[in-house]
Amino acid sequence: MRQAAKDTYEFYFVNPFTLQEEGKVDVDASQSSLTWGYYTDNKLTGSFKALNSIGRNKLIRVKQTIEIPNQPIYSRALGTLFVENSGESAKYKLTQTSLSCYSTLWRFTQDILSQDFYRPAGYNVVQEMRELVEADGGKFQVMPSVDTSVKHTRDILFEMGTNRATVLNTIAGWIGCQIYPDEDGYITLDRYVAPQDRQVSYTFESGENCIYLSGADIEENSSAINRVICFYQAQGTENGQSVVHSDVVTLDLDAGNPFSYQNIGRRVSYKLQYPDVRYNENEPSRQQLADYGNAYLRNNSSVGTRYLEIEAANVPTLKAGDVVRYMNDIDFETPINVKAEVTEMDMKLNLGGMTKYRLKVIG
Repeated sequence: MRQAAKDTYEFYFVNPFTLQEEGKVDVDASQSSLTWGYYTDNKLTGSFKALNSIGRNKLIRVKQTIEIPNQPIYSRALGTLFVENSGESAKYKLTQTSLSCYSTLWRFTQDILSQDFYRPAGYNVVQEMRELVEADGGKFQVMPSVDTSVKHTRDILFEMGTNRATVLNTIAGWIGCQIYPDEDGYITLDRYVAPQDRQVSYTFESGENCIYLSGADIEENSSAINRVICFYQAQGTENGQSVVHSDVVTLDLDAGNPFSYQNIGRRVSYKLQYPDVRYNENEPSRQQLADYGNAYLRNNSSVGTRYLEIEAANVPTLKAGDVVRYMNDIDFETPINVKAEVTEMDMKLNLGGMTKYRLKVIG
């Protein structure tokens, strides 16, 4: 825990269409928490204890200020969330309201297309995502890592009734991106980087800056693979004739891998198509096919996933999805030093913002 630190939490009503703050909300921070889940639909949920009735369908922003002697004051927004429901309790003429809240992605995970969504070949992909978000009053932003010039190589159609978040996530995946809500409520498009390729953002060392909470939790993976067949196809026209360009590479796990063909005696193959290839424009080389296929193979070849849980004062720069190093020579028979992805963060809004981190071991 940060020594001699003072943590202050403030809550504000937010206009859902402008994301501008519109006044404070009286909330008991000591009975409130935030939970980030990298692999969850809404990415962020909150449980707040308001000191008066505020009703449903509000948008609330949580801010934290950290004051440490002889250091600059640090302030940040933690998240901006819709109130799903509220339940009131009263005693001795004091009313408290329990609030269940969800990030601004909730606007899309809880809604469907009211009509078919069609865009022709040649339409800008980022532009259509902006239209999807802003048509419902949301705010959209694009990170510098994203290529904003990418266009569709063929017509696309999502039928009426399709979940709006499914549409956004699908389109983002086509161009190697992901979406998430930022702290101020903007739906953000960012380049996706596989966990194994992300840089280590922070190091946790048990007994120094964190506490180890539980034994190793192993989750079996029934869909593990040991071979990827990666290919592309691009159709065009030459001299009035239809022509197809294509190539394929086959990739296997190294013999030393526990799930390799040499160790289990059978192939478990997956057919993987290289995405969004345009004829005579961006056709991948064999090396690009191999790199893409190997990345998929690395992410889907583990027969079991190991999870660890630790508790520490909240690290302001750390987000769900970041990769950390975890070292522990105290609790295990053999000391461990692993690279892990932060899949969940459960933060109590108290001194130090004590947070439980769920770590997925990736190396």
